[in-house]
Order: sequence, then structure tokens, then C-alpha cells
Amino acid sequence: MADYPEVSPKSLIGRATQIRDLLRAGIATDDDNISVRLLMRVIESTYARVLQDDLDQRVALGQAINPQLGFDYHCECLLDFEDCEGADFMVKKVKIPQLAQFNGNPAIFFFGADGVSFVRVNSKREAKAAIKPKAFQETKPAYIIRNNEAVVYLPALYSEICFVDFSVTPQSPSQEQGDCFDIWSEEYPILEYLWERVVDRILNRDGNTLLKTEVFKDTINDSRGNVQVN
Repeated sequence: MADYPEVSPKSLIGRATQIRDLLRAGIATDDDNISVRLLMRVIESTYARVLQDDLDQRVALGQAINPQLGFDYHCECLLDFEDCEGADFMVKKVKIPQLAQFNGNPAIFFFGADGVSFVRVNSKREAKAAIKPKAFQETKPAYIIRNNEAVVYLPALYSEICFVDFSVTPQSPSQEQGDCFDIWSEEYPILEYLWERVVDRILNRDGNTLLKTEVFKDTINDSRGNVQVN
């Protein structure tokens, strides 16, 4: 059997193991069908639903988004975008995580560079209008969110910008920029009240289905949990 790294309790695998043990009613060893890999997928999909429910409830109650739901990304590199530029502007793009929605808009706290907040727009036409020089008004860069990327329109004054910062609420806390997310040791960062809702939903809504599943089984009959993640 392969040697696996030590598991941190709040890592994605650690949290999946916690739920598996709860589904087993505290039994530490078994030969059942509950797979840690399957539970990791269930946690991520359930978190996305629980998070969106929380955001929708805040909108219904007239409350602001919880700032603790913001994830900060720093110095993300802007890349050329389809050789699209004009005489007085440039267009770049940057990878972003899949974002949750708040009141019908992507959950974004900040998007910009050097402390300057860029203007979010919904179309190429709006972007060009936003960066067009106007009398007695400061012109700022504009950006459009398109799935997992932001398309950034830089007016001439900002054409030298190569990196952006943003604070957003991703659908999954494991959607990291750059390096791969370490499911063994890196904390899967969920606010405690949301984690409690994730656990409750899995145990009370999905538990019976998981106990009967035929996929991603622990198929080794040795009375061990056999955390298989290959």
C-alpha cells in the first residue's frame, strides 16, 4: 500500500474523513462503501450550494456580503488578449476563480492595481465607453468577468500595468491561483458557520445516498479506512 502524507484535520481530506466518521456513527474501522475521494467532491459541491444560499439570504434580508468571505489574490499577471488593442488603449486578461454571485453580480470586493479600483462592466462596448477620456473626470481601467477570466481594458495612462490584485468570493476555497491546492496539509478554509451547514446538509440530505453508492468504494477487505485518492 502506498505511503501517503500526514493529513491535517482541516485539510480537504481531513474534513472528508471527519464526515466519513460521522456517517459511520463514530466507528473508526470498516469495509463499507464510503470513499474519502467521493466525500471531497461532495464537500466542494455542497459548499458551493451552502455559500450561495447564504449570499442569497443576505440579499433577501438587505444585508451586506460578509467581508470574511473574501479571498485575496495578489500580483496576478496580466496576459495579452487576442492582440486586441486600440490607439489609446490595451486589452489584457487574467485568470480568476469561478465566482459566487451576490445580488445577481459576481462577488467581488476589489479588482484593480496600485490601490486603484477598476470599473466592472458587462460588455466590450461598455468597457470602451468607460475608458474613453472625459472632461473633468478621471479615466480608470475597466474589466469584464467571463467565466474563469477577467478581460481588462487599460487606457493609455495605465498601459504599463502588468499585474492586478483582487479580493473575491470563489465558489470553492480550493480554487487557488498558481500553485496546486494541497488536499493533504493545506487548510480548506471555510468559515465555521458555513462548515456546520455543509456537515448538516451532507449528513441529513446526502448520507443515505452515500452509504449506498457503488462508486469510489473502499474495496479492500481489511477493516481499515483505506484513504484512496489515486
